[in-house]
Amino acid sequence: VNTEYVALLNDDTKVDPKWLEELVKAIESDISIFAVGSKILFHDSPDVINYADGKFTLMGACLPASFGEKDSPKFNKLKYVGAVCGAAVLFRRKIFEEIGGFDGDYFAYHEDVDLCWRAWLKGYRCVYTPKSVVLHRYGGTWGPRWGRQVNPLKLYLVTRNRLANIIKNFEAKNIPIALLCSLLFDFVNIMTNLSSREMARASFNVLKANWDFLKGIKRDLEKRRKIQSNRVLKDKDLQNLGLFASLTESFREFVRIKRFEELRDKNEQ
Repeated sequence: VNTEYVALLNDDTKVDPKWLEELVKAIESDISIFAVGSKILFHDSPDVINYADGKFTLMGACLPASFGEKDSPKFNKLKYVGAVCGAAVLFRRKIFEEIGGFDGDYFAYHEDVDLCWRAWLKGYRCVYTPKSVVLHRYGGTWGPRWGRQVNPLKLYLVTRNRLANIIKNFEAKNIPIALLCSLLFDFVNIMTNLSSREMARASFNVLKANWDFLKGIKRDLEKRRKIQSNRVLKDKDLQNLGLFASLTESFREFVRIKRFEELRDKNEQ
């Protein structure tokens, strides 16, 4: 298809009539913009942020730093973000093809993080526009990650794919600390969930994801060589742009988001 842009929209969303128009306006404001993401609010709580500000983390994931906060004027500014949310996004097709599109080995989860990360490394930009508004039935397709009901496949994919992000996209000097943080992150999650039989079974998938990541590391290293040979921005450059969450911020937000999800699950019972 010969089109200038590619839009993605989840099947568990409801959009404002101008959601796409506003995405197009934003992406046309700067030729270096690769991706524009919408302001995503909870479908059942349209005054609460589901996704607005995505920052990369040392664990290879993307921190939705505003997740669960009340919508307010501070979310009404167009801004750079590490990664947009694939639930509602517009991509520039030419750049999408140039950087290789989504990694087909991911299947689902963190493929949008990886794509935006690779775009930033090549000097392109990802932005958030508050004028494009989407309501999202959070967990409507796969279910929550760490809440009352855990989808084992989702947990497996989230873990495996963020590990691949670490190997593919970080500078070599930052990989050891990133992998160490990932191991500690997984260990704490597993240990804190052993008291629940359901969570203990689901957490087995975290171990399986780490094992499968190791088995496939040669494939990821091959991808890494191509990505790193074409990069124009360093990790420090992305950090200076405010695209990385610190360890302190990552830990604080992880705890807050987990409590928010657990409260939502409890209220739905």
